Amino acid sequence: MSTQFLSPVISKFPAELKALPRWVTWSAEGGKDEKPRKVPRCPKAPQRNASSTDPTTWGTFEEAAAAYQLHGHTGLGFVLNGDGISGVDIDHCIKEGTPEPAAIELLSSMNARYIEVSPSGTGLRAFGISKPLNKGAKGKCDGLDLELYSNGRYLTLTGQTLLNEPLMELEGFHELAEKIQYSRLKPLKESDTHLTASIGMEELVRRVHSGDVFHDSLRDIAASMIANGTKEKAATDYIRALMKCSEAPKDDRWRTRFNEIPELVKSAVRKFSPAQHSLPTYTEIVGNPGRYKLLDGVALAALPPIQWRVKGILPATGLAAIYGPSGSGKSFLGFDLAASIAEGSLWFNKRVEHGEVIYAALEGESGFKLRAQAWVQRRGRPLPPSLKMLLEPFKLSIRQDVADLAAAAIKQSVVFIDTLNRAAPTADENSSKDMGEILEAAKYLQAEINGLVVLVHHTGKDTSKGARGHSSLFAALDSAIEVSRSDSVRSWKVAKSKDGEDGSSHTFILDIEDLGHDTYGDTLTSCVVEPAGIVQHKKKQKLGAATLTALRTLEDLINFEGITPPKAILDHWAQIGEARMEQGTRLIHEERWRLGCMKSGMTEAGATEDSKRRSFSRARMSLLELKRVGCFDGYVWIS
Repeated sequence: MSTQFLSPVISKFPAELKALPRWVTWSAEGGKDEKPRKVPRCPKAPQRNASSTDPTTWGTFEEAAAAYQLHGHTGLGFVLNGDGISGVDIDHCIKEGTPEPAAIELLSSMNARYIEVSPSGTGLRAFGISKPLNKGAKGKCDGLDLELYSNGRYLTLTGQTLLNEPLMELEGFHELAEKIQYSRLKPLKESDTHLTASIGMEELVRRVHSGDVFHDSLRDIAASMIANGTKEKAATDYIRALMKCSEAPKDDRWRTRFNEIPELVKSAVRKFSPAQHSLPTYTEIVGNPGRYKLLDGVALAALPPIQWRVKGILPATGLAAIYGPSGSGKSFLGFDLAASIAEGSLWFNKRVEHGEVIYAALEGESGFKLRAQAWVQRRGRPLPPSLKMLLEPFKLSIRQDVADLAAAAIKQSVVFIDTLNRAAPTADENSSKDMGEILEAAKYLQAEINGLVVLVHHTGKDTSKGARGHSSLFAALDSAIEVSRSDSVRSWKVAKSKDGEDGSSHTFILDIEDLGHDTYGDTLTSCVVEPAGIVQHKKKQKLGAATLTALRTLEDLINFEGITPPKAILDHWAQIGEARMEQGTRLIHEERWRLGCMKSGMTEAGATEDSKRRSFSRARMSLLELKRVGCFDGYVWIS
């Protein structure tokens, strides 16, 4: 088969392409009765084939132009590598030298500014800018044979231009690719619109999972689910989950389609909801005696216990708040609580279950670096790796922000949002509507992570009225911690905890930690949370390695093996009118602590038993003198 190809007018090639070293030449090859193949050649080694995925076989525009002229190749080509330059091919759209109006109209609607005739003289090619496709698209659209590419492909150029202007963004490039791909897929039968295991639904799910077609597939899935009686919210949740499982890149195209899901489902509800019938009267209803499972005392006792993140204070899943007036220390307390959760260490002598934590510091974010430094310096150990800080803007009022944070968080984690006001700055907190939208966003985030969301919030002018804003906030909380201040002493209490310690109160102070000096020589300081009554260990009283190991060992043992004080000890303290520990403190026997320290490596390898005992004795005495540890009647605890 003999085919004549147009000679390239290289002076008219786009300047944007000429500037890039991604050029090849090509030769028309094939038998007499075969359609010629456009074989790419390496400009630097003209007898060597080029590859659209091997940059070593490409060259500059000058090298390709020289190779074309010297070696008699058929033409030049440009390699697309996903950097934003994309190409549109329309085959067989030039008849008797005149382009079909539909082809010109399509390219014009895409804002294509560089359009040329293809080497065969029967098609059109355009170049422009777009975000890369997941993969190229080839097929029919409105009667035109279309191909769209942006990566892993080389396209020939002729310079035989119909329009030659600087490259512009190709409008609707991704939508057109999706439409082409969808048109190539097997059409669904009418019976496939039902939500069954038929090939129709399987094919729709496959298209979403692979990323081949989003919009039309999601639309059809929504229609099928609603037509079969699925509730609107359930359909939305299902389709969102399907999108999250897609193997396609989570790029702008994916996000656009993900955000459209609620409206697609609403549209399906309007069009395909089954006819609503009037409710039957009670005389028309036959009761089902086996529907409800009725529990007796034994079955009730066998139910699993409540899962706590902080025993008696914060549940493992749900919505909570820490609130208090400005200057009460609620943010410091929230950060300290977050660190304890990420570390799995006791918090005010309360058992804490370890979890991944995200702390969104939206207010005073510049000071959080110092706050973290103070915590590290005071505790004598680095921040736990399970604690992650978010210092970028985040708004509960922007659904994309909420969805993105949910996607970034690990399942069953804890997310602190400090403060609620900064996360919803334009909301009227006293409005039931605005507060309802805030709570909807917070509950969505909580449901997506299947964990706990903690809102750090202000009180109003009248602190006795609790958290600022509409009463629906407090009603929606599973737990609430109220922070207050009197002079230098601060306190927090459990204002609400379903099945927890409502009303329990604890005092604390914000102790100043010296962090050195800044570049101007001024002193840098921040604060750390300490339970009131603890003698603070200043810089000169930093714990030695063995003493610190002994303290950490005691914390771990109490966390996992601690018991409540025996009745004999409590009775003795009651008789002498003295309480030596806070309510809820847990303790262990001193001998268990000693044995734990002997095994914990607090001395160098090879140390004798006598050396280990002396090391433990020194560490124990140091902690008692600093009042970091309490001891009575053979028991020890964190004081």
